[in-house]
Amino acid sequence: MRIKSLRLLIVGSLLVIHIASTAIFLAVAWELAQADQRSFADSSMQGTVDNVADHSQAFIGRLSRVALLSRNLAEATILRTEDFDVLERYFLEILEINPEITGIYFGTVRGAFVFVTREAPELEGEAVYFSRLMREAPGGRSSQTRLRDAGFDIIRQRDLGLSDPYDPRERPWFAPAMAGQGVFWTEPYPFYTSQQPGISSGIRVDRADGSPLGVVGADVSLASLQAFVGGLTVGKTGYAFLLDPKGRAISHPAMTLDGDGGRRLRDLAELDDPALETVVERLAAEDAGIGDVLEVEGPDGESRLVLAQRIRSEQGDWIVGAAVPASDLFGWFGELTRSIVLLALGLTLFWCLAGMLLWRLVDRRFATLRALANQYLKRGPPPPERSGRFGTFSELEETEAAIEAALAELDRQRAHNLGLLQEARRANHAKTLFLASMSHELRTPLNSIGGFAELIAEEQFGPVGQPRYREYAGLILRSNRRMLELVQQLLDLSAYELDQVQLTLETTDLGALVDECIAEVAAEAERKGLALTVDAQAGPAAWVDRVKLRILVSNLLRNAISYTPAGGQVEVALRRTPEGAPQLQVTDTGIGMDPAKLDQLREPFTRNSDDPFVAEAGGSGLGLAIVDRIAASHGADLVIETALGAGTRVILTFPPDRAAPRTEAGEAGKEEAITSL
Repeated sequence: MRIKSLRLLIVGSLLVIHIASTAIFLAVAWELAQADQRSFADSSMQGTVDNVADHSQAFIGRLSRVALLSRNLAEATILRTEDFDVLERYFLEILEINPEITGIYFGTVRGAFVFVTREAPELEGEAVYFSRLMREAPGGRSSQTRLRDAGFDIIRQRDLGLSDPYDPRERPWFAPAMAGQGVFWTEPYPFYTSQQPGISSGIRVDRADGSPLGVVGADVSLASLQAFVGGLTVGKTGYAFLLDPKGRAISHPAMTLDGDGGRRLRDLAELDDPALETVVERLAAEDAGIGDVLEVEGPDGESRLVLAQRIRSEQGDWIVGAAVPASDLFGWFGELTRSIVLLALGLTLFWCLAGMLLWRLVDRRFATLRALANQYLKRGPPPPERSGRFGTFSELEETEAAIEAALAELDRQRAHNLGLLQEARRANHAKTLFLASMSHELRTPLNSIGGFAELIAEEQFGPVGQPRYREYAGLILRSNRRMLELVQQLLDLSAYELDQVQLTLETTDLGALVDECIAEVAAEAERKGLALTVDAQAGPAAWVDRVKLRILVSNLLRNAISYTPAGGQVEVALRRTPEGAPQLQVTDTGIGMDPAKLDQLREPFTRNSDDPFVAEAGGSGLGLAIVDRIAASHGADLVIETALGAGTRVILTFPPDRAAPRTEAGEAGKEEAITSL
């Protein structure tokens, strides 16, 4: 079927491309997500489990370190266990520097007891620490409690006499610690004073003769551990958990639903969490894969991912883990898929409409381009008016053919123009050779005319009679000198254009050279009433062609004097740049030049003829062109700062390697000539 319009082709192509690209993207994204989702789950959950494990081990480790320190101090008699007030003070300081520890205690084999804690029902207001001191007394043990503030000052003290039933020897940490040689940790149990679950450590303290004295240890409440673990989340609704060696839950989100704030240890049956049951079952079976991510179905039928690991201790293995609904980790992909589909459909519709509008614009420009190409070839009418219809393939072919024909015609004209350019270059070269030849031919008769005019003007062979003849001879002499200058300029310019310039470099005192040039133009400046000043007190020396540089300076001075009205000022300054490069500046207060025409004025025979003052001043238009070429042959940088009516400053800066030390009386050793292009 022949397609007449490109509209259906463009719309259909865009639709197929977008649908195909969307399908390919979704397929690739799904495969990548399936391949990486388990790795993502492992890394996401492993970080949480490691964090809980490290925090739990740190809690247990603090108990061991405090118990060992206290035992060593007591057995070394650095800490006097018989002085309960000193012992209480030591315990207070231990709690102050270890905020994670809940309490610290010392109980003797005779039932005496010193205990300081930061958790007790009596603590309220400014009270921070609770102390229990039980001393041996006739008929039993005398008990005393104290409440202290943050500075260890006693707020309230209460004597209980012999009525306190507490006996440290009956606590779960006393007998195992007395029987062992190292630090003993209890399983989680409710503390006597606060009735909150926690863990105690204990270690036996011996007298100097080796007989047992008692047990010293520390308590850590599980409240802070529960708060830490309970605050961790994985995904949006996942959670972390902690089990003790008996499989009881120490921290689990379901524990916070009870009125006791979740401080009581719970059996797994109370929590109804399949994730915990699966972990305990695999632990009981000594499954080596406990560290792998498990997939468990929850009571609501939703799949959950579970990761757990052991924490080794002398009393058994603690279990830390994390559980998260699979939808939390991978539900984003479904949402992303739906968003991508909707976005792709929206983009498809947008690009279809954009394609139609784009072709409408392109078709109009194709028609215009075709008409212009035909008109260029003089074989068609002017461009037609724009229409609202869509173009066809045949019209595109016509446009392509018209453009190819136009390009071929342009190539033909380009070749023709290149030929004309070559002819122009040859003609310019011939002109340069002619000027050079004619200039040489003119110098001989001009020199003769000048010589004879000078003889007549000076009456070297006798009087000429009429004074007017001497005046005419002087006019002839001045005109002859001007003609010789013009001929010399033509010769110099021809040499530069023919690349036949030779530089004879020598050390030149720029100050002396400027003085010579000033002497040549001083009379003309005085005649016009111009102030001619020189700033060359520290004039540098340079490695240059003295003759050609003198031509350059003379041309600059003559231009400045010629184009500066009466009463103006011309200044010549010699400087050294910070890099040590010699620099020459010629500044005038003349009529200035148009900065836009500077490049044009650097060409030969070009003058700013728009200004009447320039026309009156005369000139051949060669001075600035010769200055530019002499500067280039020395590798110097020529900068012209000017504005109409604001004067001109010409700055000539030589390369730093052109700098040379000044010589006495301007003497300099000449070097061999070099060719400069």
